Amino acid sequence: MDWQAVISTLLQGGTIAAVLVYFVDRARVRNEAKQIENDCDNSQVQAAATLSALYEKRLKTLDDKVAALEGKIDNLECEIENREVTIEKLKRENIELTSQVEKLTKALARKDAKVLELQKQVAELTARLDAMNGCGDVD
Repeated sequence: MDWQAVISTLLQGGTIAAVLVYFVDRARVRNEAKQIENDCDNSQVQAAATLSALYEKRLKTLDDKVAALEGKIDNLECEIENREVTIEKLKRENIELTSQVEKLTKALARKDAKVLELQKQVAELTARLDAMNGCGDVD
């Protein structure tokens, strides 16, 4: 077999054409693959940037809510402290008033006893006066 026959056979079978098409298309396919890879990378970068912006916005919103809630908590804690001070003041006042009521109750009891005693004395004196007046009528 000579070289002409080999080349002729290869050309008729399309093998050389296929090899040539392979080598020619290999560069084109490689370039297309790189372009697709770059497009994917760009899409991923854009998606990451979009997600990052969305997350930053969401974090800003959450930070604002946290700040507002912390402000409310501070106000409520201040209000609780004020109420606790008021409660302590009212408790002290209640103790003082209870003490005053006890003193006044004891003083009233003493006065009631004194009134009873004076009423007995008035009754005795009235009886004596009546007895003296009765004695004076008899004479």
